[in-house]
Amino acid sequence: SVRLTLAGPAGPTATSKQARGTVRWAPGQVEASATLTLDASDLTASDLSAAALIAEIDQDALPGDNVFRRPVAVRDALRVGIVDQRRFGSARLDRLSAGEWIRLALRPGGGAAIETTDIPPAALDAAAIAGLDALFLPRPDLIEPDAWSRLRRFVDGGGLIVVSPPAETNVHAWSDALDKAMGLGWRVARESRAYETPAAFAPEQPSSGVLALLRAELPDLLKSVTVSRTLPVEQAAPGARTLLALADGTPWLVAMNPGAADAAPSGEAQADAATGAGSGLIIYLASAPTLEWTDAPAKPLMVPLAQELARQGVGESLAAWEQTAGALLRAPRRTAELIEAREGSDRLTLRVGPSGRTDQPARKAAVYRAVDERGVTRGVVAVNADANSGRTDAQSPPAVQTWLSQSFGRGAGDAGALFAWLDREQPARAIAAPEQRSPVSMPLLIAAAAMLLLETVMARYFSHAFRDHAAGAAAPTAAPAASFAPAAGAGEAA
Repeated sequence: SVRLTLAGPAGPTATSKQARGTVRWAPGQVEASATLTLDASDLTASDLSAAALIAEIDQDALPGDNVFRRPVAVRDALRVGIVDQRRFGSARLDRLSAGEWIRLALRPGGGAAIETTDIPPAALDAAAIAGLDALFLPRPDLIEPDAWSRLRRFVDGGGLIVVSPPAETNVHAWSDALDKAMGLGWRVARESRAYETPAAFAPEQPSSGVLALLRAELPDLLKSVTVSRTLPVEQAAPGARTLLALADGTPWLVAMNPGAADAAPSGEAQADAATGAGSGLIIYLASAPTLEWTDAPAKPLMVPLAQELARQGVGESLAAWEQTAGALLRAPRRTAELIEAREGSDRLTLRVGPSGRTDQPARKAAVYRAVDERGVTRGVVAVNADANSGRTDAQSPPAVQTWLSQSFGRGAGDAGALFAWLDREQPARAIAAPEQRSPVSMPLLIAAAAMLLLETVMARYFSHAFRDHAAGAAAPTAAPAASFAPAAGAGEAA
């Protein structure tokens, strides 16, 4: 049985919305999915401004992972900014810019589900991006150097950025500023790659949460789309996820959380990587959405792709506030305290430091309400037990080495006090190094074997059985006994 509860900032109450369902398992099955519908039509936007979904299953032998919490945010409409140069007058269909194609795909009709805002690159300041949920950057080459730091703060606050190469540039040096500001740890090609024959998409695409709702329709949508030019990612960081790929294996749509390249020197970043925590999302489109680079803008793929990138991308970037117990928690901006969202006076409270993380690790899985100095709710943070801790299968050596490096390596603070014997610089060396043998072990083994053989021979030689046998063999042979009878006299009996 599965129970789904929609809890507000104060936690689940008797009047909280609930839904129930059943999941059936086959022998040996470890994962299953179910769809539950929760009616929240009578709730107001204020009720859902800082809410969380709580999923529970029946109690089993591992109670720690029977509950999972996930923050949710409800918007009347998504606010998306498009950073592009403004163009006046009408243009022919084959001369539309990338920003115009994106605008048409985000708002194909008159609905208000997605609101778009045009932002000139020179006007990309804090006021322009305040209140936006996502940003599309079709002209990253026009962004000023100091604006990249503002974009990083936007992403760290849970924002979504979709970047695509500009069609008007031959040498793409802007990727260095993107990598440095976002900490992606990847390398984008300097010059675009042109295909003599337009490239098609692979028939089988990777599974991703961003495009999960399009999974059944993707094969038909991608069948008629071709790509004439790309600016590929030549070297990607381990945290990069390919959403769409070409037939030759080139990643065409890549998603990544910011700060991946900073995980090595920073202990806090290591904790984020270990627990899956991190805010914001960067999506890179390897082709400019223009007809010179790909015919995707003129195909049925463009509208659902842009819509899902905006909707699901924003949802995934906000999902950063679902974190794992046992680590320092990240909190929304301007948060002073995290207060456990439940009734009672013994609620747990965690202070948030200037770095945006709690001063103490979260030892309890629960939903926490993020409040500022004035007591105003800034959002909710969901803390869950590590679901992988309930797996009973053996871990691979690389997984153990990674865990050691993240838990007890450099920058781990006092976490490795009990493991002071580990190398602080490279703790995984304790299990990765080959076994060191003593140089005298083999001679000692040979000497012990010789002593054992000698002792066996001497014990046999000096035993009583051996001495008795030897004495009997050395004694002379006795002559056979003879009868000597005296001469019998007359009248005497012999």
